[in-house]
Amino acid sequence: MVTFVVVVPAYNEGYSIERCIKGVIEASELCREEFELKAVVVCVNGCTDNTETIVDNLCSRYPVVKKNSLPVNNYRAALEESFSYVGERYPDSMVVKLDADSVPRANSFAILLGELAHHPHLLIAGGHPVVTMPHGLPWWRRILAKVLAVRSFFPQGEVSALRVDEYHPLAHSDQQAVGPAFETRSKIYFHGRFWAARHAHLLHLPQRQLGDDVYLTARLYHDFGPGVIRVRYDANCQFEPNYTLVRHFLTYRRINADLHRLDDDPELNWYVRTSRTRLDWTYIKRLSLADQACFLAYYLISSVEHIMFSIFPYRETDWVYSSKHPPIKLDRAE
Repeated sequence: MVTFVVVVPAYNEGYSIERCIKGVIEASELCREEFELKAVVVCVNGCTDNTETIVDNLCSRYPVVKKNSLPVNNYRAALEESFSYVGERYPDSMVVKLDADSVPRANSFAILLGELAHHPHLLIAGGHPVVTMPHGLPWWRRILAKVLAVRSFFPQGEVSALRVDEYHPLAHSDQQAVGPAFETRSKIYFHGRFWAARHAHLLHLPQRQLGDDVYLTARLYHDFGPGVIRVRYDANCQFEPNYTLVRHFLTYRRINADLHRLDDDPELNWYVRTSRTRLDWTYIKRLSLADQACFLAYYLISSVEHIMFSIFPYRETDWVYSSKHPPIKLDRAE
C-alpha cells in the first residue's frame, strides 16, 4: 500500500491548528483503502500563543500526530526540519504539505496522492486553495475579501503569459473538469498552501529562500524538465481570505522577494520569466458584471502592489505576529 505523511508548519496558529489537524485525519480516513497515513508532522516554530499546547493535546489524542519544535519563527526552517524528519523516518512515503490555517476537503488527499500514484513521472501534485467566506463579516469587508481572492473563485481567469504546452502533458490524456484548453495555458507552478510530493528527498530549501513554492517549482523543472508538476483544480483546501490590503501586500511581497532571489541565481533565473501569468480578459468578460468588477479591482490593486514592492522591500519582520484574527466560523468542508 502507498503510504504518506502530512507536514504542517505552525506559527501562532492557535485559532486554527485543531481544525486543520482534524480535517487531515478525516480526509485520510476517506482514502485509507489506497493510501495509508503514517504521520502528521506538526512543526511549531517560535510560537508565543497556545499553539504548542494544542498540538501537545492533539498528539495525546491522535498517536499519528508528531510534534517537532523550533525555538524561533522561521517558516523555511520549519519546512526544512520537517522534510528532513520525514526523509529519515519515512523515506518511501509521499509527502503532503498543508498550511496550518487551512482545512483539506474530504476527497483532496485521494486526488493528489492518486495523481502521483497514477503518473510515475510526476513529482509534485498541487492543490487549489479555495476561499471560504466567514459568517458575520461587514459588507465592505466581504467585498474586499472577494476582490483579493477572486482568482480562487475563478482560476480560469489567470493564464500563463507565455506558451507553456510542454509543461502540461496530461491536459488532454487525463482531462480535468477545467478542460484541456485552459490547463494547457494555465500557470506552471503550484500553490504553496497545499501540495503533495513523491518523497521528501526532493524537498530541500536553501537558507536564502523564504518559502517553498517558488524555489521548489524552479528547482524541479531545472533538474527534471517540464511536465513533472501538475495542479489539480479539484483538490481543494479551505482557508480564510485576506481581510486587509496590508496582509495581501505582505503575502505577495514575500513571493516577489523569492522571485528576485531566483533572478540572481544563474541556474534558475529563467524561471522568473517563464512563470509569469496574466489575467485572461476574454474569459473574464463572460462572467457577471459583479465578478468582472472584482477582477478589475484586483488588477488595479495588484498593479499598485508591484510598484510598492520596489519602494518597500521585504523585511524579516513581515511574518511576526502574536496571533492571527480570532476564530471565525467556516462553512463545513465537503
